[in-house]
Amino acid sequence: MSLSERMYRLQATVSTLQGIKTEEGTKNAVIMPFLTELGYNVFNPKELTPEFIADFGIKKGEKIDYAILKEDKPIILLECKEFNLALREDIHGSQLYRYFSVTSARFGILTNGKEYRFFTDIKDQNKMDKDPFFIFNLLNFNENDLMTLSLFTKEGFNESANVVKAMTIHREKLVRNVLDHLMKNPSNDFVRDCIKIADVHSGTITQTIIEQFKPIIVKVFKDIAFDDVDKAIRKGREVSVETVTITPLVPSEAQELPQETSEEKIATTQEETDAFYIIKSIVREVIPVARVKIKDSQSYCAILVDFNNRKQLVRLYFNRSQKRIGLFNEAKEEIKHDIVTLDDIYQFSDQLKATAKLYL
Repeated sequence: MSLSERMYRLQATVSTLQGIKTEEGTKNAVIMPFLTELGYNVFNPKELTPEFIADFGIKKGEKIDYAILKEDKPIILLECKEFNLALREDIHGSQLYRYFSVTSARFGILTNGKEYRFFTDIKDQNKMDKDPFFIFNLLNFNENDLMTLSLFTKEGFNESANVVKAMTIHREKLVRNVLDHLMKNPSNDFVRDCIKIADVHSGTITQTIIEQFKPIIVKVFKDIAFDDVDKAIRKGREVSVETVTITPLVPSEAQELPQETSEEKIATTQEETDAFYIIKSIVREVIPVARVKIKDSQSYCAILVDFNNRKQLVRLYFNRSQKRIGLFNEAKEEIKHDIVTLDDIYQFSDQLKATAKLYL
């Protein structure tokens, strides 16, 4: 199972948790499963040491919640807080900050189980930066986040390469902040340079001309962003689509899901279960995950809302060499799509959310 699938599965579980009120409960219910999905053996003290001790100056016996080890040396330190606590580096990261400078670890993580804030020493070596270079939100992440997170799996960890990547991410974030500000509030100098480079004004560039061009530049920025998103969506939809097989979702009072005549012949596979978790994580932005259910049959595996046969989100056709999923349009007609891996399901996130909205 890929890291993407594992994280979406964990997301589906964690999104249902509400009553965790202690730090210890957060560790057991969320943080240790998270580290397990990253490939670490949380029960092997040579890989993960709880209550890691590293004396700091005159302070002796202070403990950090966890240290991930490699060849008996800490490579990542973790400071854990309770599940519903809003993290603040200046308040909750002080212990992590102190330990960072007296161990060989180049990375620190401050977490409440939902948010994982990654730190390193970009500005001053052996001195942890005040701000995280990367934040992974378990309840709201994208494919770029997963790519960065993969660098911190047991299999993918490479200290020197990760430090370089952290520096790149940090610089990109700073540049992005500048460009984001310019997109919304272009400065006079920026507008003047745009006018000169584009050669769209032959006379003197007065303040009046600058004010005329500001809304134009803001609009162009938005158009560029929209075009990039549109291209990505179109590219994601470039999969084989079976347009000739259209099945009404609610054809008549008499038609329901196929009835299982022999339940012992029906076995929900691991792939179907993993797909179920992925779909739940996608539509959770629209409807509560508790309403999303799975019902298997000999013909296909149905993902339903409220376990109601008339409220189908998607059908999984995995019992054949060519995997397909059946999605539904606004007319509640089914259109089957070929997929290669479970990751392909993410290409249809917008359609899944649109279908889920039909059942609000």
